[in-house]
Amino acid sequence: MAVEVIALERASAARVASILGELFEKAGGIDGAGCRCRFTSEPRSNRLVVRAPAAETRAAQKIARGLDAGDESLSVEKLRNLDALEARDLLNSLAGN
Repeated sequence: MAVEVIALERASAARVASILGELFEKAGGIDGAGCRCRFTSEPRSNRLVVRAPAAETRAAQKIARGLDAGDESLSVEKLRNLDALEARDLLNSLAGN
């Protein structure tokens, strides 16, 4: 289990923590086997605190940095007609993972 503190410049740490919580809970973590991840924020300094296994910590850091940068290549969408696990598997296969 790793703990990472990520300083955010533009995005709200509370909002990013909420988005990551939804993403990782619904997808069951990187491998779909469940995620023992915790995402919290420290509002005074706008920092995100990630407590998760190493692989999930790296993925969360990448997503958080993308959200903070306003990265046009990163999009978070709420799924209406597709199961989150099916979407994860499809995206992983397209990415060659």
